[in-house]
Amino acid sequence: MQTFGTPTSPARPREGSYALVFDEAGRLLTVRGRRGYFLPGGGVDEGETPEQALHRELMEECGLELTGLEWLGDARQHYVVDGQPIVMHARFWRARAGQVLGPGEDDWAWLPPEETRGKFFHACHEAALDQALTQRGIPGDGGSH
Repeated sequence: MQTFGTPTSPARPREGSYALVFDEAGRLLTVRGRRGYFLPGGGVDEGETPEQALHRELMEECGLELTGLEWLGDARQHYVVDGQPIVMHARFWRARAGQVLGPGEDDWAWLPPEETRGKFFHACHEAALDQALTQRGIPGDGGSH
């Protein structure tokens, strides 16, 4: 498992599930937060599987149903929020957007992948994007994050 960020202890553990969703034009579904861009997804609640969390998060954030989940990989991300060190085990899936089920709660948009370069809060999100693009036959940036 690839590790990103600088380890700080004691760090609070966090489990996260994220989707790489592309539309027909090759644009990536992104969520913009106050700290930068994120892949849609988020924390796994107690009693949820990572896949269940992913479906719930996409519905909450973007109002979208997910279909065709394909495992991409996982990573460890160290980061700090409001002075609290966190170590996240992030899981990534490629997926397709299904039906629109509602408006979503977050500021989300379809962006060309190149417009997200250097804007993700988590370096592991950019690495997952590189991996997904490479698997689709589109060169990533070679890890220059």
